[in-house]
Amino acid sequence: MKGNIKKLAVLVIIVAIAMVTAVAMAWDDEHNWNKGIQGKYAFIGSGACLMAAGGFTDDTHFTPQDPTHSSIGPNTWEGVYTFHSDGTGSMDAINRYMDTTISAGSGHIYWEFTYTVQGGKITFTYKPGTYVATYLYGPQAGFTLSNVSITESWGGRISPDGESLFVSFGVPMKIIPPFPGLEIVCNGVHQGFRVFE
Repeated sequence: MKGNIKKLAVLVIIVAIAMVTAVAMAWDDEHNWNKGIQGKYAFIGSGACLMAAGGFTDDTHFTPQDPTHSSIGPNTWEGVYTFHSDGTGSMDAINRYMDTTISAGSGHIYWEFTYTVQGGKITFTYKPGTYVATYLYGPQAGFTLSNVSITESWGGRISPDGESLFVSFGVPMKIIPPFPGLEIVCNGVHQGFRVFE
């Protein structure tokens, strides 16, 4: 009888270890985010942009060709990232800015992207032709900007529980509007959380 109890105890321990291992593996698979993200994430953020009227000297130093016709200024963001599980998504936000030309304003900015996620790390790639900025206040109020190129991918992170989102962008990513010679570099961070609708 004692031998059977010992065998039963060993069997129960083995089954328990197997169950814990299976649950841990499932937890890792679920929370390493080796899959698509689904949902909307409200975010806020801040950053700064450097506009170089004659472009930058090269893709390493990012010095304006003509510093006398360049401007720099801080900006803030408030908006929503939307992710679809098929690896597509969009960013829809209000951007408020100031620059050294002694001006300030705000605009509604929208663009679409594709993304991949591996182990919680997100890589975003701009979907060409989707950028639209409609300026609401400031010297450019009423103007709509489109046909913008974004040259590089940018990154982010999603928390293990899928509730928090962190996005960062900047050098070497350039934003190139449809004006000859103008190049822009914006460094920034967006922090958000999942919203349920």
